[in-house]
Amino acid sequence: MLLNATVEGLPIYEKFGYKPIGAVRQHQAANAVPASAQLLEGASFKSMQETDLAAVIALDERAVGFRRAGLLRARKKIGRGLSGSRTGRSPHGPSSGASATAM
Repeated sequence: MLLNATVEGLPIYEKFGYKPIGAVRQHQAANAVPASAQLLEGASFKSMQETDLAAVIALDERAVGFRRAGLLRARKKIGRGLSGSRTGRSPHGPSSGASATAM
């Protein structure tokens, strides 16, 4: 079993036998692109749509190594998302559109 705890919460979980094995860094931002932001060539952002969810689930699974479709669907119901894409290249070479989405 894996548990993510804050620094403040760690002593509580250690009392139950949990041991630290690494660190998680979480970054949060407003779902907006500042007007002053300079986007890379071919990049764009838009409000996330229901039609983006399947791609988000697939991208998330590749990133974390396991499927979190239920969690992502639940998050979509309670929040807004921002979808970004860039034509031309992806981390794996030429592409017609690499995308990333934050909820």
